[in-house]
Amino acid sequence: MRIDCNRGRGTWTSSGPNQLQFGPIATTRVLCPPDSLYNRIVQDLPAVRSYTLQENHLFLSLMADGGIYEFEPIEAQPAPSAPARSPSL
Repeated sequence: MRIDCNRGRGTWTSSGPNQLQFGPIATTRVLCPPDSLYNRIVQDLPAVRSYTLQENHLFLSLMADGGIYEFEPIEAQPAPSAPARSPSL
């Protein structure tokens, strides 16, 4: 997963429809800008218990009415074009 300026990898389980629980997540440790939500999101991931998809947005609900995160898709970045190559002889 991508969490602000860092990337993470881990496991997840689902015990039923719309149920979600993350296992341990290993993340990179790039220093994010001061207004980043990275630390808060990483701290809250173990409390995620369910999800829903609505209008192409992902909602992650925390246990005990701890809150809901809403994620929206990011626009796809065009792939960089390959530099022109001279024909080889």
